[in-house]
Amino acid sequence: MLGDYPSTLSDRYRLLGVIGSGGMGVVWRAFDNTLQRQVVCKVLSGSVGHDPTFQKRFGRETRHIASLSHPNIVMVYDSGTDGDVAYIVMEYVQGASLRQVLVSEGVLPISVTAALAVDVLAALGHAHERGIVHRDVKPANLLLDSGGNVKVADFGISKSFG
Repeated sequence: MLGDYPSTLSDRYRLLGVIGSGGMGVVWRAFDNTLQRQVVCKVLSGSVGHDPTFQKRFGRETRHIASLSHPNIVMVYDSGTDGDVAYIVMEYVQGASLRQVLVSEGVLPISVTAALAVDVLAALGHAHERGIVHRDVKPANLLLDSGGNVKVADFGISKSFG
């Protein structure tokens, strides 16, 4: 056990360490024992895990992200439950959030900012074409991989329309 969480989810995903947390859940760096790769597991917080509203929102996030396939959107690999623990398994983006980069480097050059904006807008355009509005775009939800490519993450409060 890791605090309130099992050390492995569904006998497959070994939780390695907390990356972050929010109102809905805890995000863990994890290892997929079956496919032998690093992943991220977003686990619904125990405090809201039994709340039907949050369970519905968590399920919606899973379906929304899983319906999207774009190079600038974090991919969903799996979702499930282990006992009363609900989770989503997503692509692990090795790098930092835009928030972390801005804190460490300060203002980015205009050319870099423009390139990031183009990629974020392409990702959001893809989501909008599929009837999904992110509703929480901010530097903490924009992940930059080691090559400087951006991935939009955390569709936790997204809304479907149309």
